[in-house]
Amino acid sequence: MTTAELIKNLCENQNISVAELARRIGQSRQNLYKKLQRDTLTLEERRQIAAALGMEFEQAFTVRNEKESVSSHIIKALTSVYTAVFHYNITEDKITINKNEEKAVNAGRLVKKGYQYAIDTYIEHNVFHSDIQYMRSVSRLSNMIDTFHRMDSFIAHYRTDRNGELHYTFMKCVRIGDADNFDSFVLAFGNEDDSTLAYRKRSVVKENRSEAAKKLLIIDDDEVSRELLAETLSDEHEIITATDGAEGLNVLIENYKQIALILLELYIPKMDGFEFMDKLKKNPLFSDIPVIIITARN
Repeated sequence: MTTAELIKNLCENQNISVAELARRIGQSRQNLYKKLQRDTLTLEERRQIAAALGMEFEQAFTVRNEKESVSSHIIKALTSVYTAVFHYNITEDKITINKNEEKAVNAGRLVKKGYQYAIDTYIEHNVFHSDIQYMRSVSRLSNMIDTFHRMDSFIAHYRTDRNGELHYTFMKCVRIGDADNFDSFVLAFGNEDDSTLAYRKRSVVKENRSEAAKKLLIIDDDEVSRELLAETLSDEHEIITATDGAEGLNVLIENYKQIALILLELYIPKMDGFEFMDKLKKNPLFSDIPVIIITARN
């Protein structure tokens, strides 16, 4: 059932015309008809319609259209498999959290505070500290919407610390609707089994970076080497640097859309080049950035 059909039924049940409803909410009949046909009613306008009909908002809009019914079944099915499933309705600014109690991961009772607060708190409580910044960047609402305009689904991989033991986990992100006309999406959190790990090695979802990406990231703890490389390459590229792997990863997370190439010394402190490369390959946002090894050691 479309929004227009729903409003028409509500008016018939209340024995009033759509023209009368438009008058009650302070709009012209033509303007309301146009919004109903294009399904562009705002959340506030929906609340005004419910009030004009003498109904509670939830009571007036409990009837769901076919797409919402299908997504509801999908969410229920996912909940039996995944540790947690978040469903966010962009139009209504409403988030629901469904959990498989047998594999429950604490999502917190945060739905009343909105999407970003709920997802950030979930990440803080469930994601390994080294992966938190990356996951917050991926799940930021503006980034989510931007990515869903380009692809219908993608996967973000991260790790979870459970009683001192690291587990590989992932967040499956699925758009509900067309690229140019979607009103909600689902985030499903799960554990990676052997088949998932094998699939990830074969195919990783990659986010498009800007064609104007011209930054070079140099990761080297030797100051002389860093400055020499930066001076040599600075004529054609903007240079950003890091002195160890952990710092390099943070710089990469913040700048990955603009980075065209990474120059990496393998033997660096805090996080060596081998571990850095492992993290690079596992992250779908920047796993395709080329790397040149610049180590001078055996």
